[in-house]
Amino acid sequence: RCHDPPPPALPEFPDWLGGFLKERARREQMANSAAAASGEPPVPPSPPPLMPAASTFQPAASVPSPSGGCSACQVIVTQVCVGGHTTRQLLCCEAATSPSFACAEPCGRQLSCERHQCMLGCHAGNVPCQVCNEECKAVLPCGHPCGKGCHAGPCPPCDGTTKTPCHGGHQSISIPCTVRASASPAEMQTLLMCGVTCGKQLPFCQHECLEKCHSGACPTPEECKKKVTVRCQCRRIKRQWECAKVQKALASGHHSAEEVESYRSTSRALPTSTAPSVVPCDEECKAAKERTSVQNPKAEPSTASDCIAVQKKPPTAGPVEGSDTRSGRNKRKNNIDAQQ
Repeated sequence: RCHDPPPPALPEFPDWLGGFLKERARREQMANSAAAASGEPPVPPSPPPLMPAASTFQPAASVPSPSGGCSACQVIVTQVCVGGHTTRQLLCCEAATSPSFACAEPCGRQLSCERHQCMLGCHAGNVPCQVCNEECKAVLPCGHPCGKGCHAGPCPPCDGTTKTPCHGGHQSISIPCTVRASASPAEMQTLLMCGVTCGKQLPFCQHECLEKCHSGACPTPEECKKKVTVRCQCRRIKRQWECAKVQKALASGHHSAEEVESYRSTSRALPTSTAPSVVPCDEECKAAKERTSVQNPKAEPSTASDCIAVQKKPPTAGPVEGSDTRSGRNKRKNNIDAQQ
């Protein structure tokens, strides 16, 4: 048998037997109490009553099976599917003829790639799972997903490219991921140089950096070689100096902070009228000042126009119209021709 039969029903004792057993038990208890009080040994227990016949405990006759053997087992049992996903309940006799079943869930076991699961229908463990045909899609160090087919072990190097702005922000540079992964920090600095002129305004002047695209601060901004128009204090002398020389002259301490700041903060080329006054005046400047003081003792030449005006000679008187000169004769002749 697959399961034990049910236990037999309790025998039904007559009412008199039950009363008899209770009364006998009561008397035995009283006798034992008296014996204990007098120090006598306890009364031996009475023998049990006679048990009913063995036929009383026989279960009801089972329904014979058509084959003449034991009847079909009607006990409900729980059966698990071959994939271990779900269970079902059925009669024991039915489970004997259908020992296993496949549910509607997918297999779900992890494949050999250790990244994906078997999507075949529910099957036993001795049945091989599917061969993985999915893409890997693992995230690589460069940030791209692996585009190879599913594989075991580490992913191959990425064959894509990554765009990164250059140092100066002029353009984006495409760098292969394999090159980026193996490049040192110094090599990355070189890779991000686009070759275009930097163009940033230098910190000590109004000019732009002429170096090629670079990282960090502009190199040697105090050595700017851009030509700048400069003048002397009285504005008579006009020269072309390198910006580096002008910076040194302004930093000598003989110029106001406003003039130095104006030279540094201007974002365009300085016009001639505001050119830095860093050229020392020469002897001609001094002579011009002296001539101005002689002609106008109360005035001091303070501008370039004053100094230049002093140096100009007074204009000579021209020929009077109508005088007997060649120019006068020619003019009169032209007037007569025009009237005719």
